[in-house]
Amino acid sequence: MAAHRYTLRRNNWRKIDHVASPGPAPEVNHGWFRLPGSVRVATFADAGEAEEECRRLEAEARAVINPFRCGSSLSEQTSLDDGRLCDWLLDHGLTPPGEGRDWVRWYDASRAAMDDYQREKVWEALDLVRFHEVVEGPVRPLVFVAVEINWEYVGARGKERFVADDEGGTPLHAFRTRREADRFCEGQWEGGLYGNEPHEMTERRHLSHDPLGLLPPKEVCFDGSGPGYDVADVEALDLKGRGGLLPAAAFEAELFLVCRAACWVEIDGRCFDLYLGDHCAPIAAFADRGRAESHAAELTRQAWRELSPVVLLRHRYYALEEFSSHGESEWVRRLVPLGVEPPAKRKPDANRPWKYDWPAWCAAVAPGLSVGQREALWALCDRAELYRVVGIEPEG
Repeated sequence: MAAHRYTLRRNNWRKIDHVASPGPAPEVNHGWFRLPGSVRVATFADAGEAEEECRRLEAEARAVINPFRCGSSLSEQTSLDDGRLCDWLLDHGLTPPGEGRDWVRWYDASRAAMDDYQREKVWEALDLVRFHEVVEGPVRPLVFVAVEINWEYVGARGKERFVADDEGGTPLHAFRTRREADRFCEGQWEGGLYGNEPHEMTERRHLSHDPLGLLPPKEVCFDGSGPGYDVADVEALDLKGRGGLLPAAAFEAELFLVCRAACWVEIDGRCFDLYLGDHCAPIAAFADRGRAESHAAELTRQAWRELSPVVLLRHRYYALEEFSSHGESEWVRRLVPLGVEPPAKRKPDANRPWKYDWPAWCAAVAPGLSVGQREALWALCDRAELYRVVGIEPEG
């Protein structure tokens, strides 16, 4: 019987800040939004130890996060409808907010007066807001992937700098051990156009180490050049190894990485917009392309159930054809059989040259979409790759 382990994973929630009113005293709105996938935090041989650490990290997050700031609507926070949530709170000695239901302000104002039991019951009701989970499975060996970082040149004349993308990049090299991967990356640095521009990766490092934003970010900046690669350790799901190390024979043929799309996220009010970049983040390795493709398809279906497709439709930088091969008329035609009210027509403008008012439609329909309706709309977004398979030649 294969050895089992218990993996503590962090669901891909991310804190995003939005400056609602810039000026001397800016008002900063913020929220936590769930993106596709999860990240392995630690592996345990004992289920009890894994669950204990999971509870500790969950309590750490709940101590500072308003659960009603997680997601764009109540439907992304709880399986209960508005009425049943109010009844749940009343049953546990809490008075829900009145007309208008400003849940965010209500929790901010009421939290201090709640006892531990009541706070626990609020989180119990908001069953879709979970930051960590424990997954049981067989012990898997690791592959260490060197991911080339994308640096963007920004700034006005005299203040130029390079800023690293928030996450992901281009997977280029795979290694059997972390030491081999680190040794390769040590000598790979990216220089500036003129040799001395600063390279900043504060946001990238902060999102990597503390995506929930529980701690203030630490500045990470390099003079003149910056690291060319990050190392991602991913599990090999169809290969066997001893002590976590793959046999050398596994590196004699092409490996296939299942990668999550690198996401750029913006917040606007209580909604968030998702921009899928060209780069990706490797999350699993396979020796067989067919198994890799099946795994990517399974993860895609899971993401469709968890994430609303309207995060693509309302993004101001997107045109419909960027993520769908279907035109507006085809979208509208397919909405009616799904039981979804189509958008109203509007006058196209330079920023959104569309015939229909998709942003208003998104705000109206997003909270009420069923899982089946979400999946059907995601299927229309056939150019939006949440997961993809990348072939890579391993090193030695």
